[in-house]
Amino acid sequence: MQKGLLIALMAVMMAVLVACGGDGDSGEPTAAEAAALAFAEAVLANEDDYLSENTCANVPSGSTSLDMYALFTIGMAVRESVAHSAADLDIDLQASTESEIGDEALIRIKGSATFPDDLRASELAPLPVEQTTNLDEVWRMRQEGGVWKWCGGTENEN
Repeated sequence: MQKGLLIALMAVMMAVLVACGGDGDSGEPTAAEAAALAFAEAVLANEDDYLSENTCANVPSGSTSLDMYALFTIGMAVRESVAHSAADLDIDLQASTESEIGDEALIRIKGSATFPDDLRASELAPLPVEQTTNLDEVWRMRQEGGVWKWCGGTENEN
């Protein structure tokens, strides 16, 4: 009797473990999250063509934060540097979906980018005061023509 009860209990536990074993999240970013991360990396690399091709046509003014501008100035300095490349940056960014409905998503970009202490500023813009720029923003992403594009941040909305 005890052996039968133990086997039945183990069967129920296995069924619960199998049923609750995963939520379908493979650990891989969604397409919208991957696009947001790629956009952030393009900001850091100053990839103007990528940025213009992957920005929505109607981004509201004021959608770019000071932190995003700081990332861009780091990229400018790296691009002009003869001693440094993007590989010298310590980039730790993650993306998570706040909401996704149809072709629109709100993606939280969180993390940091640290530039080498001997990196010199671009002639066009100063480097951020702090060596590490932290980013924690929610970005609007929209799928246009099958491509997820950056449509601005939500920080400055009323």
